[in-house]
Amino acid sequence: MEFKSAVWSNLPLEMWDQIISHLSIEDLVNYCLVNKTWNLICTPYLYNTIYLEDLTDDYIPFICLSPHQLGRFVKRIKFMEGSYDLEELYERLTMLIDYCPNVEVFESDDENMSYGWWKTFLRIMQEGHIWTKLQRIPDTIRESDNLELYYQCVREVRSSLTNLQLLGPRSTPVRIENVAELRLFPCLTRLNIFPRIGYATKQDYELALRYASQVAELDIDWHDFGLTQTELDTLEALQNIPQTVEAYPSMKKVSINGCFSFDAIYMPQISYFLQKFPCLQELQVTIHSSAVFDIQSIEHMTRIPFIILKVRYISALLQLLNSLIKFQHPRTIQLEYTPEFHYLRQIVVQLTMTSDGIHCNITGEYEDDFSSSVSSVILNILGPQLHRLIIEHPCHFWSFFNLGIYGDCCPNLKSLQISYIEVDHYLPITNKCHIHLTELKLNKANLSDGVLTEISNFLPNLQKLVMHECHFPNETNLPVTLIMDMPNTRFDKVLELDLISLNFFTAERRLIQTSATSQLKDTRLGIEGNDWLRKIVLKEPAVTAMGGLPLRLKESIEKELKHFKTNGITPIFVFPGLSILRKDKPFSKEDTRPNHRATGWEFYEKGKVDLAMSNWASSGGVHPADLLNSVFHILHENGIEFVRAPYSAWAQLAYMYNHPRQLVNAVCGGSELLMWDVDKMITSIDFEKGNYHWISKKTVLQDLVVSDEQFLDICILAGFEYCPSFPPLNTSVVSFTFKGVHDLIKQHKTGFNAVQAYSDNPIISKTQYIDLFCRTRCAVKYHLILTDEGEIKPLNIEHAPNDIHEFIGYRLPDELYYYLMRGLIGPQCINSLVSGVLIENAPLDNGESAEYHHFLHQLLSIRTQTLSFLTQPLHQFYKTRKVATYFWFEPAVEQIMYHQPTEGATRIDVTPLNTVYEKTNSWNVTKCLIDSELKSQKTTHIDLKFCIRTLENESNATKTITKPHPEQPLEDKNEIIANVLWKTLEIRDFITSSKHLLTPWGKALNTAFKGDQVPRSMQEALLTALELIRFEVLSNKTYSKTYTKPLGNESEQKNIILLSRIFSLLPIQLKSAQWSGPLNRDLLVFNSFVKALNRSYRNLSEMITLSFFLNGLVRKERDDYFGINDSLPYMADVNVALGLVCKHYLERIVEGQPPSEALAHTEKAFPTCSSIQADLDIGFQFWKKLVESMELLHRMNTISLETWTMFTDANEWLRTKRL
Repeated sequence: MEFKSAVWSNLPLEMWDQIISHLSIEDLVNYCLVNKTWNLICTPYLYNTIYLEDLTDDYIPFICLSPHQLGRFVKRIKFMEGSYDLEELYERLTMLIDYCPNVEVFESDDENMSYGWWKTFLRIMQEGHIWTKLQRIPDTIRESDNLELYYQCVREVRSSLTNLQLLGPRSTPVRIENVAELRLFPCLTRLNIFPRIGYATKQDYELALRYASQVAELDIDWHDFGLTQTELDTLEALQNIPQTVEAYPSMKKVSINGCFSFDAIYMPQISYFLQKFPCLQELQVTIHSSAVFDIQSIEHMTRIPFIILKVRYISALLQLLNSLIKFQHPRTIQLEYTPEFHYLRQIVVQLTMTSDGIHCNITGEYEDDFSSSVSSVILNILGPQLHRLIIEHPCHFWSFFNLGIYGDCCPNLKSLQISYIEVDHYLPITNKCHIHLTELKLNKANLSDGVLTEISNFLPNLQKLVMHECHFPNETNLPVTLIMDMPNTRFDKVLELDLISLNFFTAERRLIQTSATSQLKDTRLGIEGNDWLRKIVLKEPAVTAMGGLPLRLKESIEKELKHFKTNGITPIFVFPGLSILRKDKPFSKEDTRPNHRATGWEFYEKGKVDLAMSNWASSGGVHPADLLNSVFHILHENGIEFVRAPYSAWAQLAYMYNHPRQLVNAVCGGSELLMWDVDKMITSIDFEKGNYHWISKKTVLQDLVVSDEQFLDICILAGFEYCPSFPPLNTSVVSFTFKGVHDLIKQHKTGFNAVQAYSDNPIISKTQYIDLFCRTRCAVKYHLILTDEGEIKPLNIEHAPNDIHEFIGYRLPDELYYYLMRGLIGPQCINSLVSGVLIENAPLDNGESAEYHHFLHQLLSIRTQTLSFLTQPLHQFYKTRKVATYFWFEPAVEQIMYHQPTEGATRIDVTPLNTVYEKTNSWNVTKCLIDSELKSQKTTHIDLKFCIRTLENESNATKTITKPHPEQPLEDKNEIIANVLWKTLEIRDFITSSKHLLTPWGKALNTAFKGDQVPRSMQEALLTALELIRFEVLSNKTYSKTYTKPLGNESEQKNIILLSRIFSLLPIQLKSAQWSGPLNRDLLVFNSFVKALNRSYRNLSEMITLSFFLNGLVRKERDDYFGINDSLPYMADVNVALGLVCKHYLERIVEGQPPSEALAHTEKAFPTCSSIQADLDIGFQFWKKLVESMELLHRMNTISLETWTMFTDANEWLRTKRL
């Protein structure tokens, strides 16, 4: 068709909006290149809003200096940070103003911008560079030197500014000279006021509004009030409201925050505002006192469509609720209980008053059961008026709950949505059916046997059932048997069974097919490793309270592998590798796991073990990535093939499945696999029943009546690892469903059109969801995979864009991906380098001690050295890449890791941390010396003990001083392991750099290694113990945050603390069963130190190994990559079980029991432990070795007298208490 520019360019703007909404970003970009007309029409939609990391972002010149003058389309600029090089800031900000003349909103996430920033901004405007349409500039911190600069800046743009901050005078009321200037702001519609003496009376607002007569929004923040009692008394006398208040109809929204204990001041003001502003559409008030509103104020509130009231006392919330529901005007009321004490949980009650009754949303609860809960009081107040109820108790599980009680409290309830609950029954107390309840949603709930049948019996008119992340008594049979469990529920056109995930959706639509496992005989089955682990590793909540690995991990895996072998199936496990690039800030999303863990410990201390286990089970448990070293070890032992994908296991499996040589004949995993080019996939295998479930993608597409591309959009918007579910379909009003996303795509044709249609939604813009959706879509279509030729290539390579790094991550050498795939190294350090961040989340004990926070700061040196080994052989881009650590306890503070010195002659930033490769470049010990030493030590293993003993005498140590010879690379695995361990020990100051002699700490380690029976686990535990003693965190002192103390007097308590911590460094023999026995949070605190140190050691040794390979110092072509990795120290995390046993045993001794009786008592208390006496004996041997090493350090004046005395006192006390 001939393109007629005139016809298209004359179309109305509204029609263009409709046309553009059906185009993807790729379409817009392509059309912009067609001709000038298309460029004129489409480009404004692409560049309307830009997001910058900071105002020195390299994106700025691209926008500003583009020949297409892209800057003229920019209307909103938002940047994240406000600290810059001021000269660069001046240059880039001037460029933005000059080349982006139509900007209306200029805002920042950072209120802490420096004085220099504001001075630079003012200077630029005073030089004539001004946005003439600017409506808003960044906010600033009040009562700082920046405030006067802020006022000077707003004066420069007063003709267009709509938002303004005002700080009340400190010592006087507001005067005319304080507000007269407001008349010079003709577009002013919003004031943000911080009262002091000024703006503390109604007279001040009368005066201000006289000069700002167009203001429609008023935001008042009392947090910085800070007045003396005399000043407060004076202000209180001035709060009388006149009989008649002149109305101000322009005001549409008022927000009042920070009302503490000044009731006599701010309550009359609130009453005054309610009379003054009769046309309010929204009111937000935060009250931190027990003050209540009078009847007149309540009546005024009833005319406001949307109200948010935040209170600090639950009595105030209930009083407001009682008062407000008496007035049946259509409106939305949100009441929030924000308690003063952190251990009380926030409660939010949102009421929507409609002609169809009240809709109520309750979030939060702090009582342990329904009968004594705030929720029950609220429901009794609302009673028959309540028609729709959403109730959510985040981080707080109600156990053994009868769900039918909600229908009893609210007999006219039509819809019920509830989260975080353990449903024991659905049994109405009256034994009558709840005939009005037609919709039920259960989110993150545990359902007992028979609950679904009871729901079916007592909800005869149920039309919609939604279950999201629910746990069932027999999960392997669900959702296939869901319909059979509900015999009295009509599954026909009347019932709309909306199920969240694709798994449930396909089951309900009868799209999952079943076949006999015999059909899989002789099949090479590609299995998504993480999904497989989640299914076969049984849930063990106690691991959250103990650390370490699931107790039944090895048994579960080997049982499954035996089934594969019996059925003639060859499994090939594919595990994920690197994470794809994310643009969200560290800790931008709330981590609810610590709250679950803390609540679990609260229940445990009260003796409610089942409730504790429920909370620990819902706290996320052990992440699959933490298990992989051990899982790989088990698979390797059993001769099972496994690989690690460069990035996603889903994409790698799709490549292997579609390969011309069929690297795998079938694939098994989560439903996410269908997002890739996979025509069929196995969802689960039930070896006990002899069948497996599978699904055909073609059948799914036919049932949904969508194309392959539309199905991909549906899956992305439904939410998965890379992208959260589409926010507008997941609100308190709209329940998210897979069907809801399907309907959305059917309406808008494409996913991009759908999200673009919601571009004005605040959540969409805040989360930059449109950009996230587009990047996720590209990440799926053009994902990087490792080919059978060892190359990293994108899927659909013929259509792949050239900016894959924008949505996957920066490219690394193919060689590095190959080592990752073969199991030589893990992905953690590489992820930190590519993303630029190392995120330290709270440990299992929640990390509340100051000692742990300090310890993490100390570990930064090891982690910087680790990063230095990684970047030393890489491209200059990575050597100069900024990498920062962020801790959960100070999320806004970046700890930059300077891993490589700046290139150049001076290299002024050289440190021992970033030149560690050069500093340790004297280890190239070859097979000849190693074999000779193995023979001399009468061992066949290269381990820590071997490396330390080799350096016992100076003559031997001198022989190890060797320079690398790339032309003669190391060949043998033993050579590689020995040199890696020696380098590691030198870095950690157990070996000297110059002569390879043992330092005092190395000699102490050598002393501890004396004897024949020192297994690898004990060697690693001894190394950890010495390190933690050196860090001064392994001691007999309690930490700053202590939860319980051992039995006994002060001296006995200190000895038990020290010994139980030391014993907890060792593994223990356990039965393959759920943990049964006492737990202790203080030992878990110590385990966090151990885990953090051991993982740092593991990462260091892996990166040293990688350094040998990337620098060409070892033979690269080999078949023992994983064997090398498996020989490195600290393969698996250790739990605190032996520490718990030791503590219990010693406490029985303190109580007066003889050792034999204490042992019998301990064996009875810990039935999961299979050989307590033998394990305690090993613990006592370990203690003896550690004391001997401490004695040596004491003689060499390496440790303090206090440390030596701590060990001698405990050793003397223990002498009569051993078995």
